[in-house]
Parts: sequence; C-alpha cells; structure tokens
Amino acid sequence: MTNYKQAEQLIILMEECAEVTQSASKILRFGAQPDAVEALTMELGDLLGIIDWVVKEFDMNPDDLIKYAELKQQKMLKWTSYQG
Repeated sequence: MTNYKQAEQLIILMEECAEVTQSASKILRFGAQPDAVEALTMELGDLLGIIDWVVKEFDMNPDDLIKYAELKQQKMLKWTSYQG
C-alpha cells in the first residue's frame, strides 16, 4: 500500500512520461526543429528528476537502474534497426 507522498510521486512520474511522449510525437510530426529538441530535452530532464525522487522514496537501488538500462540497450541493439 502506498502512502500519499508515494502516490503523488507516482502520479507526477506518469505525467512526466506523458510529457516526454508528447514531445517525441511532436518531433515525429513536425521534425527535429531546435525548439522541439529543446522541449524534449527539458521533458527528459524533468523525467530524470522525478525518477531520482521515486528511486529514493521507494528505497530502490540506483545501481539496479543502471543495470536495467544497460540490459535494455543491449536488447535494443538486438531488436532494432540500428544494430551496431
């Protein structure tokens, strides 16, 4: 069961993910204009900030985040068109 603080952080996390999605979508629709790339950069930074907050609140091991990020990158190399 989550407490109010944790629930609030998870809501903000979801909102930030949606904002990253929206910024990425705009680049796909309108091109990688400098202002659109800046908006995506800002949204990714916001997401990283809340991720750090959630990691601390839920007492996650930050090293696990790095491990899972590296595993994801390995999978992407295998299953995407930019294989090396």
